[in-house]
Amino acid sequence: AENLFNQILQQNEKHEDATVGLAYNYTWSKRYAQAVHVFNKAILINPKSRSAYFGQVYNYLDAANYNGAEYISSLINDLFPEDPEGYYVQGLVEVHQLKPKAARKSFNKALVLDPNFTSAKEQLNAVGIKPTRWALTIWYGLTQNLDTYRHGFRRADLKYQLNDHTTVYTYYDNSLLLDNSFIAQDKLASLFAVGIKHGWTEKLFTKFEMGNRIFRDSKNQLLINLENGYFFSPAVLGKLIVQYDLRGDESYGTVSGGLDIEVLPKTRVEAMVYYTQNLEIPEINNRRVVIGPKILLNQIELVTGMYLDRIQDREFSASQVSGFYALSRISLTPKFEGHLLYNYDKGFFQNSATVYSLGFTYKI
Repeated sequence: AENLFNQILQQNEKHEDATVGLAYNYTWSKRYAQAVHVFNKAILINPKSRSAYFGQVYNYLDAANYNGAEYISSLINDLFPEDPEGYYVQGLVEVHQLKPKAARKSFNKALVLDPNFTSAKEQLNAVGIKPTRWALTIWYGLTQNLDTYRHGFRRADLKYQLNDHTTVYTYYDNSLLLDNSFIAQDKLASLFAVGIKHGWTEKLFTKFEMGNRIFRDSKNQLLINLENGYFFSPAVLGKLIVQYDLRGDESYGTVSGGLDIEVLPKTRVEAMVYYTQNLEIPEINNRRVVIGPKILLNQIELVTGMYLDRIQDREFSASQVSGFYALSRISLTPKFEGHLLYNYDKGFFQNSATVYSLGFTYKI
């Protein structure tokens, strides 16, 4: 079939059916990136090609690229609002995104338009009994502090989705011990934390977490974090975060806020501003600005950015570009993801750290 489609396209490169057929052939043979390219060609030939749009969304679903599938699904429902299959594929995307309530709504919309839509009925029944999901993420890494290298287990996260709106989680974080050359001498700086994330509406969510960092020769550190997020639109997310950090004889408070904005169909830019105040000594405070793009490339999500810091002490103040980072998430299978992290933080006191880390997520 592939040879036949190519022969037709050699004679007429704008043959819509042959272009779509070739793209489907790539999907069936799991050549997903090639399929995306050819489906896009078909859409350029006919911007309202139903078969090309639906082929594209099924290609993304088969490749476990659910962000891409979500984007194409939204285009389908705008172009073909009376097509029941559009709401059906939207429901499939929402099932994979662990949004069973939204998925049920989508499958029901498909059945309103076509009461005999067998696949929508089957999916509606399945999502009604779909169990809640666990997700376990583990990180291991190497840190360079000047001429010193340390490697080890960095972090483990365990999440459990209670229902459509609420997720509870716990994590163990050992990264400070690896990344801070001064603390590393004590051999103990582990953080244990628990948290909950709740969606009040489709636009508003809150995340609250509390943790305790254990030190060997000093008082433990209590950490409290409250984050609120609001979707002004699908393209604009606003965040407001309040943190409290009790460190033995001194305490710090942090207020931060920012925006996460979609600038292109597969690209977002996030900018956050953090202000940290020593609650016992008013003259001491830190400010950090973090800005960078988030890019979706088929099964890979790439997040990059840079830090700009200003420190204010009793005796001096200083500003600098402190570092940059790159984080990727790779969908390997529907249940298995890989993560890569690179982070460079210069610091102000000859305590720069460069981190290389590898992580895996398994969903149950």
